[in-house]
Amino acid sequence: YAFDPSIRSTYLDDKWAFFNGTSLFLKPHNFDSSKYEFTITSPKSLKNKWKLATSASPKKINKDGFGTYHAYNFEELVDHPVIMGILEEIQFSLDKIKHKIAVLGKRQGDISKLSNDLKILCSQHQKLFGDELPFNNYLFMLRLEDKAYGGLEHRSSTALLHNPNCLPLVNEKNISDEYRSLLGLISHEYFHAWNIKKLKPKSFSSLDLSQENYSELLWFFEGFTSYYDDLLLLRSGLITPASYLQLLAKAISSVYKNSGRLKQTVAESSFDAWIKFYRPDENSPNTCVSYYTKGSLIALALDITIRISSKDKHSLDDVMRSLWKTSKQDNFSGITEAQIIAAAEKMAGKSLSNFFSLYIHGTNDLPLVELFADIGIECQFSATKTTNTCTVDLDATVQAGDTKKLIFNFVSNDGAAEKAGLAPRDQLIAIDNILANSDNFELLLSRYEPNQKITVHAARQNQLFSSELVLSPKPKNNCTLKIKDNLKHSILSRQNSWFKNS
Repeated sequence: YAFDPSIRSTYLDDKWAFFNGTSLFLKPHNFDSSKYEFTITSPKSLKNKWKLATSASPKKINKDGFGTYHAYNFEELVDHPVIMGILEEIQFSLDKIKHKIAVLGKRQGDISKLSNDLKILCSQHQKLFGDELPFNNYLFMLRLEDKAYGGLEHRSSTALLHNPNCLPLVNEKNISDEYRSLLGLISHEYFHAWNIKKLKPKSFSSLDLSQENYSELLWFFEGFTSYYDDLLLLRSGLITPASYLQLLAKAISSVYKNSGRLKQTVAESSFDAWIKFYRPDENSPNTCVSYYTKGSLIALALDITIRISSKDKHSLDDVMRSLWKTSKQDNFSGITEAQIIAAAEKMAGKSLSNFFSLYIHGTNDLPLVELFADIGIECQFSATKTTNTCTVDLDATVQAGDTKKLIFNFVSNDGAAEKAGLAPRDQLIAIDNILANSDNFELLLSRYEPNQKITVHAARQNQLFSSELVLSPKPKNNCTLKIKDNLKHSILSRQNSWFKNS
């Protein structure tokens, strides 16, 4: 039985199939270093002829990809996922290394443009690390499905999920938000071919696949990757500086909207990924921070800090190249936080112990406004605008349930709703005796001013109750970024070098 349509496990029906080796191949004890072979035969009974795509090493296969593959050890065996079905394929070469794109799912789009854009994008990744590509071939497995999104990196491939509208249209001049999202996702997973698949934490040097493996460094491996994914889109010329700043502002806003950033460090978030990040509940925004998103802001702040301290002679690019060079040494067994700090301090030319203490092992907010000002970017925070110019907040979020019912799905610690005794999963019924639903909720709130008291009627487990609630002003956690007319610092005035590869 294989019926998990995600990118993590296995799926099989009469339309398509996908599997990760970790979910399919039994692990025989004491044979980790042995050579393996596996054979996949084409299903003969199907009306439409399937193709198979994988980055595994072929031994004897037919033109559709079915046949026998081999691996030199068990870890390699399970790190080459396989996709099968009615695939549309296209390929390009970069530095004589073949890159193939296999697309599964109904779609309207120009796959040739995707291939051309990916070649430009992938060359920027190679340019950043300044070396040969760390694989002999590469496969992008893209499955298109409504309301789907996600990616998972492997040593020479990536499994990708996106909605069918993400592909560019033929002769489309302006890049759509959906296509920009797809390119950012691909950029992220491709960057992992260096940063986690080769350059990895010391605690991952000898993985025990029978249990969870922990690291406090996911803020680096996922966070720094999240910083570079969109930045390399910009350097590739696939998006504009204005578009990039829009994406960056969105990431900043997402971090500042959750108070969990003030309670959990990114090092703790990294270590707790197994039990918290991938098992969120309605209280997670109060207690957790994303090592992806805040990690990307840490990378941004560190990049600007290094550029300013070195008078634009060095950047975070140099840190990544230095660590990459370390990973290619014969005795390499993974990097430590101390090595990351040492590489950053070398490029900055000063101690960064305070930086790492405050922002990685502490819960302080990054000095983004000041850092942006130093490179000619204006960073401002304001309340999120609504259609009804509402100025008040419940310090909670509601979503429309069945028949437009309003259900609290998050309640902020020490906020107006919590002080009034409201909790997640409560149903909001009325405000000052006026029935509330998804159509009039914002309009009802827009009639009030901050610090006004209202009566809220709600229901919990089919029991009605009411309480007094003092409205809060809307929080100023929505970030906007724009390039200043008169640049104060040389970093951007010299051909916008922050936006370019050093």
